[in-house]
Order: sequence, then structure tokens, then C-alpha cells
Amino acid sequence: MTLANLTTAVLSGLNEAQLDTYDYGTTVSYGSNISTAWDYATGAGITVAVVDDGFTASVITNFSSADSESLGTAGLAEPTGATHGTETSAMIGGSGVDGTAVGAAPDATVIGLKVDMGNTSFSEFVDAMQAGGTLASVVNNSWSFGGFGVGEPDQGGASDWYAAVQSAVQTGRDGLGTVIVVAAGNDRQDGNNVGVQPIADDPRVIAVAASTSSGTVATFSNPGAGLLVAAVGLNVTVATPAGVTAVASGTSFSAPTVSAIFTMMLQANPTLGWRDIQEILADSAYAPAPSAAGFTVNGATDWNGGGMQFSNDLGFGVVDANVAVNLARAWTQQSTSANLDTQVVTQSTGFGVAINGSAQSTVADTSSERVQHVQVQLTDTGLLAANTQLVLISPDGTKSVLLNDTGLANGTDETHGMDLSGDAVTSNAFWGENAAGNWTLQVQDTNGTVVGAVQNWNLTVWGDAGAGAAPLVYTPEFALVAAQDAVRTVLVPDATTTIDLIGLTNTTNINLNGGAGMIDGVGVTLQAGLTTANADGSTGMTVITAATAGSTITGGDGITVVYGAGGDDTVVAGLGLTVIWSGADPVMNFTAGSGTSAVQAGSGQTNITEGSGANQLILTNGSSGGLNVVTGFNAGLDTVHLVSYSAGAAAAAFTAQTSDSHGGTLMSLADGSRIDFLGVAHVNQSVFA
Repeated sequence: MTLANLTTAVLSGLNEAQLDTYDYGTTVSYGSNISTAWDYATGAGITVAVVDDGFTASVITNFSSADSESLGTAGLAEPTGATHGTETSAMIGGSGVDGTAVGAAPDATVIGLKVDMGNTSFSEFVDAMQAGGTLASVVNNSWSFGGFGVGEPDQGGASDWYAAVQSAVQTGRDGLGTVIVVAAGNDRQDGNNVGVQPIADDPRVIAVAASTSSGTVATFSNPGAGLLVAAVGLNVTVATPAGVTAVASGTSFSAPTVSAIFTMMLQANPTLGWRDIQEILADSAYAPAPSAAGFTVNGATDWNGGGMQFSNDLGFGVVDANVAVNLARAWTQQSTSANLDTQVVTQSTGFGVAINGSAQSTVADTSSERVQHVQVQLTDTGLLAANTQLVLISPDGTKSVLLNDTGLANGTDETHGMDLSGDAVTSNAFWGENAAGNWTLQVQDTNGTVVGAVQNWNLTVWGDAGAGAAPLVYTPEFALVAAQDAVRTVLVPDATTTIDLIGLTNTTNINLNGGAGMIDGVGVTLQAGLTTANADGSTGMTVITAATAGSTITGGDGITVVYGAGGDDTVVAGLGLTVIWSGADPVMNFTAGSGTSAVQAGSGQTNITEGSGANQLILTNGSSGGLNVVTGFNAGLDTVHLVSYSAGAAAAAFTAQTSDSHGGTLMSLADGSRIDFLGVAHVNQSVFA
């Protein structure tokens, strides 16, 4: 086994590149917005198991010695001179005391699962996965085999590993699935590729690449179509067993950042399935400007108004913790092993590949499945990894380079003649597309010496049956991608009824019934069909007009204004000011939050559950006439505004108040409006503005 650690050097100061922010503009730093996400979650109550070479508990805030275990050499401490396990685990849950680096999820609980690195039995890693899948919500693996094709299921002991992975995603977290993170590896200079690293290329795990804080792929980070996301892995600050900070580089140090983000996501929403977490991660990643030219756009329709961006260097891009955590808060789906749909189609007709020639073959998928992962497996002769290019083309026309002269470095075949027969190669580039239609595999010999032949090949699609109904997700990257593709400014709900407006900083103004609007300062046109809108984490002003059939709306961190449109609506306040105009809604249900709220009640019934902030109920004489039920009213903090009512009408209401039979008081006003204060025995002028 090899650790993904390239360099370590003692620092005199703190330079936590992995915690850097990013404002979605051309800048000098492209980080994961970790500290911004701390406003919502810090990993509290979530456990992550770290499989590594040893641990120093004193630099980890919540290290579970009781659940930690040495599966190799006795004792949890690292071997003499080793620092890797402490560095990776402290990146997740580091205490920040005594000058050590702050962990990205400082309140997460860390379980250390010690294994021996180097020439050791693979059974230790199997035991670690079995333990992690049982004890933890997230398992971090900052190690790799090295070499090419090592860890195929038919190799000695490897089948037990894949059985442990399956058990983790199927039974972990009471069936929601344990999340498994794997470092992509650091062998780029040898022409290595995630596609021939079976453990990292498994669709059930999350392969993480290393980016630089300047927005490029790290020169050591393995490429591959099986990557999901990236995080800063060059010159990150780590804590060492000696209690001093150091700088380290490697995909070993990008993986823990992603694992830490998962703990925050699960704190925000513990009901997420393991496939939801992968989906949210892909949605929340961004393409750094210096690397944007290397991203392709696929045929999906539900990410920022169009297709998703993908790169064989960085996957869907650098993950944004703030967007990921807030999207997790908004997420209502639940995708697990139980509802995973896999479809396999086989092309049994063989074909030849001439020396320095190319050929292609097509299979038809009729499943109408919403794609997450796609795998290709060949049975062939004469196709050497170092001299072959494989390209898969989807029915939407998206091209994914699966392998390209893998292992060929400076004219030398570092694979020593490895062929491709039997290898399953994964691509995430088609995420969100519909699988139905013809898939084309292109095979090219680039510098061979013999004629190659493909006897047959399989296409396996992992995803959701029936093409799915994913929400329309809008992130702070919308303005950038919409400027390049105006089609993204037309919102078509298709099968979904949900729009997630996550972490936006500029003005958003949309009418769920359709028409012209604005998302994050960009003009858009909506088609009708949406009924659920979430503005979680958005700091810009958000104005939403509910659907006439009724809506569920969640406010943001800035000002949120909601207009009723005649349906039964439910509004949940965000952290910022919430202003509601219920209008002619028959029923308006509002749950206030910690921010300030103002509810302009209409003619229907308004049910208000007060929060910890200052809340106002506004009644206008002659335009109300409905019943307003107020729960949790805080006298002296919350107020009622009576607009255009005479002093006599208000005084009469005070005099005529009666018991509501719920331990509260019911007031009736002259125009038929009523206010029911649940749990408040008596009200007087002091509760009115």
C-alpha cells in the first residue's frame, strides 16, 4: 500500500489553503468555502472513520478511543517517524489548539482504524472497511495501491473488499448507506488513471482529485472519468504528532476535506442516502476559472438551467462546502441502495481494431434511466492500455474519454503490457442524462504492433429508474455559465416541481406560475409547474410568488419576500428577514425562524408558529377577515399591527376577547378578522404596535 503524501515541511505560520473562500470570480484563491459553511454545521454528532497508519488523539477534538482500533501492528500510535494518519484525521477533526491546524469539521467525531502500510496483508484493509461501515457515517481512505490494475475483484483477497463496500452502502446508517471516500492517487507522472485503479473507480465510492489553490489540477493528481470532485491538495496545512504545523501535498489531503464536508452535510440533514450525497456533491462543485476550458458540458437539464460540467482532471470541479451543506438542508429526496436502478446491455458482435486504426460499436439502452454512473467492460485481445484510447458517446452526444494511452510515460509502458480485457471503467461525465438511446464505444489503437479484437462489451448504467425527477438546482456558478449559454435562462420544470436556489448572493425574483424573472441577478424566463422553492444559504434578496395551486417555500439568509397566489401555502423562514403577503390564500402556514418576520395576513386562515426572532402579524382593516392562529407568541418581542382599524375597534376587541379552549385567547375584530393566541391567556395594548 502507498500513502498519498508527497511532501512535508515544518511551517512557522498557518496557511490553510483547504479552508480558503471563493467568490465565483477570477481570483488568486479557489478554495472550498469551509468556514462559510460553519454557519450551518461543523460536523457535530457525525462520525468519520479514518483508515490510516496511526493517530495522535491529542490534536483531534473528538477522537473516539473506545471505537478506534489497530488492525495491524499493536497500538494506535503511528510508527516511528510517520505522521500521515494524524495529518489526515486532524484535517477533518483537528482541534486548532496549540497552533495546530483547524480541522474542516472541528466538531465531528473521528474513529482511527490503524492499518500497516507497505507490504502488508490486504485483509487489514478489508477489516477496516467492515469496521468503518458499521461504526461510522463516513469512511476516509487516504491510501492507494499504486501500480496499474491492482485490486481487481478476481485478485486474491480483493473480493472481500468489495463485499465490505457493498455491505457499507447497503446496511450502513440503518440502510441509508455509509459514505466512502478514496484518494485518487498521485501517479500522474506515470500515466496512471483512475480507470485502472479499481478501488477508486468503484461507483459506490467517491474518488477525490487534488486541485491547487490557484484553480488548476495538481501535477501529481491522477486523472480519470471516474473522478467525482476535487479539493485543494497542494500545500495544505496539517497537524503533526509533535503538535506543530506542517505543509503537505497529495490527494491524501484533498480526500479529508471532502470527508469533512460530508459530516457537515449529514449534520444538516441526517436522512440523506449515500447516493443523495454523491448527487449533492456533484451539484455543489464548481469549475475554477483557470481550468474551465478543460470542462465539457453534458446533456443534463437540471443543473444551473442546463448540462453539468465535467473534467477528467477535477471531476465536477472543486466542491463548495457552503453550497453542499445548504443544498443538503434543502434536499427532500432519498436515494439509497434500495432504490438504485442498474441496467446492463451487451453488444455481442465483435470487431477488430487495426494497427494505428480505429473502430466503433453501438448498443441500445431502452431503460429510460436517469444516469449517475456508467461503466464499460471489454472482453478483448491485443488491446494494451498504453496504446489504446477508449471513448464513450452517450445518446445526447456527450463524449467521455475513458482511457487514453494509460501508463505510457515518456515513451515507456509503465504498465508492462497490461491489457484491458475484463476491466470495468467508470465514467461520471453523463450524470443527469437520460440513458435511453444508442451508446457508442470508440476504440483506437495509437501505437500498437498487433491487430486488436473486441469479442464483446457491456454497458452498465447506475442511476434512478424512469428518468428520475431531480430538482432544478441553481448555485452561485449560474451567472458564469448562463453568460456562456443563454438557453440556461429558460427554466423548464419537466417532471420536477422543485427549484433549489442555493447560496446565491444577488437578487432573485421568480413567479412559480411562470413568466419573466431573475435568478442571482440574471434575467430568466420560467415555465409553470414549480411548487416548491428553497433559498437555503442565499444572502441576496429573494422574492418568490407562490403557485396558484399552493407552494412550499423556504427562505434564505437575506431578505425573503413571499407572495401568496390563492393556493394553500407553507412558508419556512430562513435566517434572514422574512416578509409574507398571504393575499387571497385560503391557508397560509408560516414557521418563523431566528430572524425577523413580518406576515401580512389576508382573507384566509393564517397559521403562524413564532420563532426566536422578532415577529409581526399585520392585519389591514377590510382586507383580512380570516382566522389568524399564533403559536409561541412572545409578549414584548412579537407584535401585532392593526392597520386602519379605529381605536374604538381595537378597544372593543380587547374587551370582547374570549378563551380559545387551548389555553389562549381569541380576539375578534370588526371586519370579521380573528386572532387566536394559543397559550397566551390574556392580551392587551402592549402586544400591539
